[in-house]
Order: sequence, then C-alpha cells, then structure tokens
Amino acid sequence: MTRVQRERFTDLMEYERVKDVYILRNKMLEHTRPNLRILHPLPRVNEIAYDVDENPKAYYFQQAQNGLYARQAILCDVLGITLNDVIEDAKKVKTKMKMSDNKQALQVAALKNGTVIDHIPSDKLFTVVALLGLQDSDSNITIGNNFESKKLGKKGIIKVADRFFTDEEISRLSVVAPNVKLNIIRDYEVVEKKQVLMPEELRGIVKCANPKCITNNEPMTTLFHVIDKEHGILKCHYCEKEQSKEGIKLL
Repeated sequence: MTRVQRERFTDLMEYERVKDVYILRNKMLEHTRPNLRILHPLPRVNEIAYDVDENPKAYYFQQAQNGLYARQAILCDVLGITLNDVIEDAKKVKTKMKMSDNKQALQVAALKNGTVIDHIPSDKLFTVVALLGLQDSDSNITIGNNFESKKLGKKGIIKVADRFFTDEEISRLSVVAPNVKLNIIRDYEVVEKKQVLMPEELRGIVKCANPKCITNNEPMTTLFHVIDKEHGILKCHYCEKEQSKEGIKLL
C-alpha cells in the first residue's frame, strides 16, 4: 500500500475527492491468508486505520526497521567499515556502559533507603541543600561536589538516607537546577528515577522583582506562571512582571 500522493495532483478538489476512497481496516483482514503481509513506505495519512497496527500481518513497522539496517549496511560499505569493526565498537560501548553502571552502583551502594540527588551544577549544590531544608534535617546526609560530568563539567551529588521528597519539594529545585535527577533507593536498589521538570506554576518559592507588586507589600503567597520552560521565563500572577531564572530571588 501507499498513500494517495497529494503532490501528484494538479487539481486539489480531485485529491480531496479520492484521498479517503480506500481505507484498510483491521476487520477487512479477518479472512485473508495467514502469510499475508501489509507493506507501506510510511508515513501514512488515512489509508491504514490504526487498529491494523496490532495485527500480526501488519509488516510496515518491520519494513521501516529493515530499511534502517539496509541504509546502515550501505553506509558501512561506502565508508569501508567492516563487520568486525562494528562488532569491536559494540564491545567498547558495552564495556563503557558497564563501567558507568558500576560507577553508579558504587555511588548509591551505601544507601539502604532514601534519595540520591544527582547532576546538580556544582555552583548550585548548597542552594539545593537550602531549598530542601537539609541543613536542619536529622537524616544521614552525604554531600559530594566537583565530580566529573560530561554535561555539566563539574557536578554535585547529595545522598539523603530514609527520606523521600514530595513533588512540591522537587519542583523547588527546578528554579535553580532544572536538569537534576533523583534516584529513589529501597533496600539498596534503585527502584525509581525522576527528572526534575519545571512545573506550570511556582507558588511560594520565588520573590517578585517588582517592588510595587502586592506580594512585596502584603502578606500574600507569591504565584508565578512558567511561560517559557526552555529559557526559564516566569510571569507574576499579580503584577504580570516577567523575569528569567538568572535574576530569580528565592524566598
């Protein structure tokens, strides 16, 4: 099968008339031969209903994957890369991944239950400590800084025993360290991984930069709407002043 190709029509009205004339649906395959295979170059428009995807006779996803392998083989042939080269590279990658996993295991091995906060920018490490109120915590806390990091250059890590943070507490971190990752540890095993993401709203975390804002003159909880997560742009709910994360002052 293939789609009705709009680019081949000079008359768009004719295209609209015929584009949905034939749609393959799963029910239509009930009495077909067992060895039938449905091929399609992808992407589809409407010519194959989505309920066909789960049918074992639908072969277009495998077809697309085979196309990937075929292109890889052609590129290797053109570049003079042999099968042995590919196998050796795969071994090296596997070894590096194993070393990375072992390193991660060592970092959390001493923690039976609790949370490991990783990928903290080194210059924000103690800001994160303050945001989570760890300086007043009775938990066993291990803090490490200036570890090598490909993404950050240098990073900090915090291990907190027997404590699991709420989503509200985690959202506070997004203001200063939006790429922080949390590993939840139970019985020495990483049972869950969380990425800190900036929420749609920040309540009671950030101080408004507008001195005339009502939140700076009345006993009110601040509220900011995140209008640009990529660049960390916030907008005050009350005075509508915008500010970037670089100029943010925390409460």
